[in-house]
Amino acid sequence: MPLPNNQILNAEVIIYGSIASAGSNQRNTVNVFHYQTTPTSLTKSHIAVANAVQNEIMTPLQLALNARWIETHITCRFIDDAQDAPVTVTATSPGGVVGDSMPMINTVFLLLRTGLRGKSYRGSKKFGPISETDTTSGTDDILNAAALTRWGNVLTAVLANVTDVNGVVWTPTVLSRKLSQLKVNPTTVVANAITQGLLKKSIGRLRKREAHSVY
Repeated sequence: MPLPNNQILNAEVIIYGSIASAGSNQRNTVNVFHYQTTPTSLTKSHIAVANAVQNEIMTPLQLALNARWIETHITCRFIDDAQDAPVTVTATSPGGVVGDSMPMINTVFLLLRTGLRGKSYRGSKKFGPISETDTTSGTDDILNAAALTRWGNVLTAVLANVTDVNGVVWTPTVLSRKLSQLKVNPTTVVANAITQGLLKKSIGRLRKREAHSVY
């Protein structure tokens, strides 16, 4: 039986995308976002939350990612209910930076902090593919000024509250999967509001996105 509307407090939104093959293999991308609201009689809708996050996050994100990437869809589920199934919304936002991309393994890293100390209360985001134009000669190992501006806009969006069409305000959080129990009802959700975000200037790596060997 679904939870009453006023007991729905935590949403998980996932943006799915695809990095096109560039001589080797294609890779899928998954970026997970968590949001929390306060008890309210306002209607909680999966589609409303997904669309609100899409509007908030994708507007700057697509301007920062290489054109080799395209969004495929976005999902939302309310994790207070272990049986709540994700609802899918079609979305096809493409990366907006034309030209050569860096290898798929290269990413931009955002560090997210809450008001509590410890690994369970810190989070991160890794985005890619990034572009060759994100670095320039002399500062090859770090993002250049233009890229810092674009990715700074992404960080601002990740830290921002999201208001859906029903008027529900959702605050971005770091969810602790270690401390939470999300598999069976009643669930225990341990999530804390993000209080600070840092953009790593040096280029990051995500090894599981490494391209297959080509001989």
